[in-house]
Formats: sequence, structure tokens, C-alpha cells
Amino acid sequence: MKFNFDSKTISCQIPSGILLGLLSMLISQYIHLPLIPTKIHYLVFVIVILDFLHLIGKLQFDISNLFRREPTFRNLGNEKLPKIFQIYVEEHIVFLVVFYLSIFLTRILLHSFHK
Repeated sequence: MKFNFDSKTISCQIPSGILLGLLSMLISQYIHLPLIPTKIHYLVFVIVILDFLHLIGKLQFDISNLFRREPTFRNLGNEKLPKIFQIYVEEHIVFLVVFYLSIFLTRILLHSFHK
């Protein structure tokens, strides 16, 4: 699989990944709402699902490009499921790597401060 990285998209995905990783970790550590799961794996699942729904054209906002000024609209129509996953990974690998890395680093920092 060949990856095509656009510097404009990457410059939006890196801050979005950092911001959402930090927010997810802080929410999971400090906010507990009744009837709403705030554990980190639920929050990660919600973010990935929202991002995937944008990819297939069901949502108008792109959670992996929060810092992009113009909205992105997408409709994959009759694409097959493996092709949709390939497009998702190609376009969002930087966001997902930075997102998980920021969760990991934030978790380490929060646990070191609690000791």
C-alpha cells in the first residue's frame, strides 16, 4: 500500500490528534458523568467512529481536521468496504498515530504527577 501525505492535511491532523488525545485523557481521568461512559477506550471508540462517519459522508465535520478552515464534504457512494478502510487508513494514519501517542504520553504524565 502506498501512502500519499499532503503537508496541508498533515498540518491540520497533528494538532487535532494532540488536542483530542489530551482531551480524551483528561476527560477519562477527571470527569465522571452518570450514564455516560468516560473511560478512555469508549472515548477513543467514539472519536474513531465519528471520523469514519465523516469519511463515508454521514457527518459534515471532520474530527481529524479540526484546525482546517474550510469544511470538507465527502461521499464514497458505491465503494466496497475494504476500499473504504484503505482510504481511511491512508488519509488518517497521521491523525491516529499522533492521537494515540498523545494519549500515551498524557497518561504517563498524569500518573507521574499523582505519585
